[in-house]
Amino acid sequence: MVKMRKEIGYIHQKSFLFFDRTILDGVSFKKYNKHNIRYILEKREAGRFSNKEAAVAAGRRGEESYMANSKAAERFHAGTLSEGWRWFGAHPTEKRGKKGWGFRVWAPHAKCVSVVGDFNGWDEQANRLIHVGEVWEGFIPGLTEYTAYKYAVTGEDGKVRLKADPYGFHTETRPATASKLYDIEGFHWTDAAFRKRRAQHPVYSSPLNIYEVHLGSWKLRENGDFIDYRDLTKELAA
Repeated sequence: MVKMRKEIGYIHQKSFLFFDRTILDGVSFKKYNKHNIRYILEKREAGRFSNKEAAVAAGRRGEESYMANSKAAERFHAGTLSEGWRWFGAHPTEKRGKKGWGFRVWAPHAKCVSVVGDFNGWDEQANRLIHVGEVWEGFIPGLTEYTAYKYAVTGEDGKVRLKADPYGFHTETRPATASKLYDIEGFHWTDAAFRKRRAQHPVYSSPLNIYEVHLGSWKLRENGDFIDYRDLTKELAA
């Protein structure tokens, strides 16, 4: 029993930094032993568990360790987390041999969050996410890249609002507003020369002009289409 309590204490201290506000819900770790946690994990993988059980199980999964072990949660709340895109948003993944996409969105006060799109007929009940601490997460198998989706968020007032993914990596062309699944792994950056010049240039002690322009309304092609970034840079840089 002593050894068991020590193990649970380790899980509490090391793995639940992100969820310490809501573990919340008055759940005591002493009521869970190793068998309980293993059972919760199995239920969680199958999609059958309560919010309280999910919160306790969260720290045992590698997916949550990024936020927990790197203290990213503290920086997220402080507004200084620059790599939140690694964890939030929609990312391709695989569960139990099935390929699909994992979703995570921060909505601490929502009563319910689900993923909707043409793939499920925009049915708010079809793909509900799981509430883990302040985050809602879930996995949907079989989706393909460029699939349009939104989050159906049920607020404290009971109203359902469709929201684009705040960490979306692709989006529909206006006037449509849905996010689109997009795999950002393997993206090849080509700004090495620019970064080298910037590192060698004393930007903080040099004159600086800042111009702001809304590219979408600044200029269009003659046929009314939007101008892509490569063509826009030729005129902006001139």
